[in-house]
Amino acid sequence: MKIGIDISAWQRGFKLKSAKDQGFTYAILKTGGADSAKPYKDSQFENFYKQAKEEGFHIGAYFYGNAFSTEDAVREAAFFMQCLQGKDIVHVYYDVEGKMLNQGYQHLTDIIRVFCQTMINNGYACGIYTSESHFNSCFDDSQLIVYPHWVARYSKSAPKLKSIALVEIWQYGGSVNYIRDPKINGTTVDQDQINIEWTDQPVLTPVPVIVDIVDKKSVDQLAVEVLAGLWGNGVVRKMKLTSAGYDWWTVQRRVDEIIEERKNAGKQYVVVRGDTLTDIAKRYNTTVQAICERNNIKNPNVITVGQYLTIP
Repeated sequence: MKIGIDISAWQRGFKLKSAKDQGFTYAILKTGGADSAKPYKDSQFENFYKQAKEEGFHIGAYFYGNAFSTEDAVREAAFFMQCLQGKDIVHVYYDVEGKMLNQGYQHLTDIIRVFCQTMINNGYACGIYTSESHFNSCFDDSQLIVYPHWVARYSKSAPKLKSIALVEIWQYGGSVNYIRDPKINGTTVDQDQINIEWTDQPVLTPVPVIVDIVDKKSVDQLAVEVLAGLWGNGVVRKMKLTSAGYDWWTVQRRVDEIIEERKNAGKQYVVVRGDTLTDIAKRYNTTVQAICERNNIKNPNVITVGQYLTIP
C-alpha cells in the first residue's frame, strides 16, 4: 500500500526524513490559500518542497480555496500557478472547505470546475480535496467526476461517494487516526492512502486558455455529435470533451434540452445513429410521408446523423 502525508505551516519544523523512514513516499504540500485578506503563499512551502525533493518523495500541492465566483476561481488558480513556478509538481488539488461551502449548490459546482479546468488548461493534473460528507452534500459531484478525488474520512473504512467517483487518495487520519499513530516523530501529521500511482504527466490533455478558438465546435454541434454517439457515454464522454478543451457540462445541458425537445410532438428532432423515418414516425404518431413533405425529403430512406427534422 502506498501512503503519503499532507503538510503545511502547521507542521513547522517537521523533518520529512522521519516520514520516509516510516514508509511514507508521497508528500502533498500546502502551497497557499485565499482564506485571508489577500491570497498568500504558505510559509513552509519552499522548505518542505526542498526536503521532499532531497528525500525522493512524489510531490503534490494543494491550495486552500475561498472563491465565491468563477472569476474568483480563475484568480485563485492564477495565484496558485504563480507559487508553483519552477517547481517539479504536476499533481495539484483544490481544497474546498470553510466559508466557500456556504453558497449555492450549482454555483459552488461551477466554481470548482472552473478552478480545476483552469489548472488543467495550464498543464497540471488538478483534483479536488474535501471531506466525504462535503463531496456528498455541498455540490453536485456527478458533474465533477472527471477530476481526481482526494477524500477525507477519519475511519477504518474507506470513503463512499454518491457520485461513485474513484477515490484516488483517501485521507484516513489527522489528529484523529484509527489506522496508524497520528504522530510521526512527535508531530501530528495528516496521513493518506494513495490508490492511484501518479505519473509525471497531466492526467488530462491541456488546451490553451483562449476564449474564442477558431476551429472550436459550437455547443449545438457538440450536442448533436453526443446524441449521435460520437463522444461515448458517462465518464468516457466527460473525459473526452474535457480533454478536447470543452466544458462538458454545458454540452450535456444542451443534450438534455434537445432530448426534451424531442419529446414534444411538432417540435424539432435531431437524427441519431440507428434512426429511420419509420421509427421516428411511429414514435410521434405521424407518417413517413408527412415528415418527408414537411422537411422536403425526396428519398425517405436517406437521412443523416445530426439532421434536424420538424415533426408535423
